[in-house]
Amino acid sequence: MDHEQARSGQGYLRGVLAGACGLLLLAAVVVNQSAVHWRENTADSCNYAFGGWRIANGATPYIDVWNNKPPGIYWVNALAYLICGPGTARDVLFSSVALLAALLGFVALARRAYHPSLLLPAVIVGGLVLTHQRYECGANRTETFVAACEILTILAYLRWVTGRRFRWLALAGLVAGAAPLFKQSGLGAAGACGLHLLWLQLRARRAATPPDAPGGLWKQWAVAGGGFVMLPLLAAALLAAQGALGEAWFAVVTFNRAYFEVHDATFFRVGGALGVYRPTLEPLTPLLILAGTGLVLGLHRWGRAGVSAVAGRHDVGLFVLWLLLSLYLVCIVPGRQAYHLAPLLPPLGLLALYPLDFLAGQHGLFQRLTRRGWATLALVIYAYLLCGVAADSGAIVLQRWQKKPHWYALHLRDPTGDQRRAAEIIRLTAPTDTIYVWGWSPGTYRYAYRACPSRFATIEKVGHVGERARFIADGALADIRRSPPKAVVIPPRDVEWMLSGPRREFALWLVENYERATSVDGMDILLRKN
Repeated sequence: MDHEQARSGQGYLRGVLAGACGLLLLAAVVVNQSAVHWRENTADSCNYAFGGWRIANGATPYIDVWNNKPPGIYWVNALAYLICGPGTARDVLFSSVALLAALLGFVALARRAYHPSLLLPAVIVGGLVLTHQRYECGANRTETFVAACEILTILAYLRWVTGRRFRWLALAGLVAGAAPLFKQSGLGAAGACGLHLLWLQLRARRAATPPDAPGGLWKQWAVAGGGFVMLPLLAAALLAAQGALGEAWFAVVTFNRAYFEVHDATFFRVGGALGVYRPTLEPLTPLLILAGTGLVLGLHRWGRAGVSAVAGRHDVGLFVLWLLLSLYLVCIVPGRQAYHLAPLLPPLGLLALYPLDFLAGQHGLFQRLTRRGWATLALVIYAYLLCGVAADSGAIVLQRWQKKPHWYALHLRDPTGDQRRAAEIIRLTAPTDTIYVWGWSPGTYRYAYRACPSRFATIEKVGHVGERARFIADGALADIRRSPPKAVVIPPRDVEWMLSGPRREFALWLVENYERATSVDGMDILLRKN
């Protein structure tokens, strides 16, 4: 009877712990989503939201709406618009789903790799790392969806490693193939799984184990590769059916070579990229210290127990591969902003949990803490390092909450310049009118909900790669003259620059056919005459 009561009590405690962990994860999502969409640099999110709105209303990607990103981010935003309609709620809904999937996958990976007693620490670390505001985790960005896809890829792959059921390997390939549909560099998890699979096969060949005969080896690659190419092939088929496959290839692949030609992206100068990232990597120093400590302890365990004893229980090697490949991929991409580091956070967070696995030993974290005083001290140091990460993100959360009337509000206390311009455009034009916003202000399109007469709605790429993107500006100017929009939003200095430069003819046409209606936040709103 006492034994049954003890088991019942343990089951009750596990249920309470699981419930508390679930509430913590939901709280992490709520806090993150209440702040991340109200950051300063929302231009990319507005660009994706505007493109999604256009596609939801019948526009064709790359034909009617042009960008150099893969189509996944625009299709997700189109689906969000169809479900939620206009407004910020669609950003919150789909970003919350991706973030929650990433958090659940992170905890599941930690449960699979480490001691079961690390459930609560895994929830805390995942909640802190995957929602970090400095790296805009959970925003309507490509990195949010890439991180979720990569976490689920690693999880499905590890399920296959332990059970050898091919449906998990196929699922891992399928989800891995979804990541590059959001961003071309979303290949860190796929590459890590491929290298790990190769290592498993080489080890099996060396041991001459029957289950991994040559036919089995090829089947593994066929299943994983077939899953990986399935979604990209479906995306290509959909684009081909819309007559946009050639334009998509040019935008997503051919055009992006220009970044390498102007040395904004590079395959080899990784050290220089790390130098650029250094200020944004500094807040992650506590996690790097914890991960490095865990790896040192892991090497010690490896030396004492042998590779078979360590690899049979832990998947840390896969996490290390994942981290290194993700780091390389974020170094080669252009721009090098803080949010580009978001795909690094899942493997880094998992490796930061590794020291706690040593602390837990065979009997669990709680028992070790009650029996060893030094273990309690180590946990206090661990918590102190995590508090530094939490404080950095929390300070940014408070800054963003101060911009809103309530922390849970879906609007800002003071509208942004984009929103004020959009309000004037709504007042001056009809919903069926078109507008053109010269430069880089996709938020004006997004909040005004007015279509653009050109597929090149923005010309910021000219500033990125110069003459290699001249076709964008030329195409936009030709489209404007061919189908004059009702309103043109343009900084006055740009008109003056055109009048004294090579685009004088267009500037004279603009002055002749448009008149200034108002000016908002440094940009004139010109209305077509007659």
